[in-house]
Amino acid sequence: MVATDLGVPTPLSAAIRVTVLILRNRNGPVFQAAEYTTTINEYVQVGTSILNVRATDADNVRILY
Repeated sequence: MVATDLGVPTPLSAAIRVTVLILRNRNGPVFQAAEYTTTINEYVQVGTSILNVRATDADNVRILY
């Protein structure tokens, strides 16, 4: 995950790795998009949902996020 601001003269950014752990599954989840991008205001309150990620599973197993 990369966060970038619109700073002038130089935008600042920070990055963090996000790991998705699949515990048990014959068929891996299929995400609706290959990449997810969103823009948020810097004053968004902590705990605010900012992005929904969706996936389906051929095993008909409930996917928990």
